[in-house]
Amino acid sequence: MKTLILIALNLICITCHCQDYSKYDRISKKTDLTINGIKATGISIEEAIAAYGEPDRIEDFFFEIDNEQGFFYWYNDGLRLSLQNTYGLKLFNISSSKYAVTKHKILIGNDIDTIKEIFPISYSTGIDVGAFYILFSDADYYLAIVFDKGTNRITEINLYEF
Repeated sequence: MKTLILIALNLICITCHCQDYSKYDRISKKTDLTINGIKATGISIEEAIAAYGEPDRIEDFFFEIDNEQGFFYWYNDGLRLSLQNTYGLKLFNISSSKYAVTKHKILIGNDIDTIKEIFPISYSTGIDVGAFYILFSDADYYLAIVFDKGTNRITEINLYEF
């Protein structure tokens, strides 16, 4: 719940900055977005199962904007995937160090200094709010990298769509 409130507040802050996207680093969704070195852009349900195994739980979900049925794949080891039949992987939530994200291999538990080195613009914008946002140059998505301000350790990595 705390994370949800934090993310909501951060989204409000982003909106209040008048959509000034120059305050965030950018990467390519097609070439830079990976989970454990596996391309994460639009992978199909079958590819997700091949890459990450059978989920521990599957939840049906209807994507109203896309007017399509989808699924949440829950893995007990800290991975949640949101998949659609047409578009494949749409969103994800990672809360375990078992999964490295992007070609830079960002992990849960990493010190936030790793973000400072890789994404200095997003680091300077997010250091005070407890989350770093990395935008995609080729898609209306962003990564939210949440950290604990007490320990300066990454606690969650999420892929969201604008």
